[in-house]
Amino acid sequence: MTAHRRFCRTRGRYLGWVPIGTAPGDIICIFFGGSVPYVLRHDGSDCYQLIGECYVHGFMSGEAMGEDLVEQEFNIR
Repeated sequence: MTAHRRFCRTRGRYLGWVPIGTAPGDIICIFFGGSVPYVLRHDGSDCYQLIGECYVHGFMSGEAMGEDLVEQEFNIR
């Protein structure tokens, strides 16, 4: 589970494991129909780069659906 992962804390104070390449400012999102959250990086234009899947305690198995979520479309390269 933790191979090629690093420990993180989100701005919302959630704890989790993210891919090694994750950087401050990356976002964690949940895709409709997805089973895990993902880390995305805005590339400065209208696109995002998919960094990888992650584990965020409190976001798994639909737990985040009770939060103030924002629906957004992403162009992923």
